[in-house]
Amino acid sequence: MEQALNVDPEAVRQRLDSAIAQYEELAAQLRDNAPTFPAHAVGAGFEAHGRALAEAMSRMQERNVEFLANRVEGWRQLRSLMDSVEQTDAANASEVGLR
Repeated sequence: MEQALNVDPEAVRQRLDSAIAQYEELAAQLRDNAPTFPAHAVGAGFEAHGRALAEAMSRMQERNVEFLANRVEGWRQLRSLMDSVEQTDAANASEVGLR
């Protein structure tokens, strides 16, 4: 790699914080608005199918919330890594008299 890597840690943190807030809000909305599907909606005699469909919709909603939570956790780990990079950069710069 011939070019220096230049990263603005504060800009990265701001973008990560924004993404985290958006995904947390979306996850909260999904949790607060669980799908409802009445078993009788599929017609008389098919209530078991209606219950199975309702359960599948609920599981899909739960998986979507889990996906969002996993993404948020990944972004939190990236934010922590950015903090470590910034601290290491400051320590190295101090050692060579740049800070």
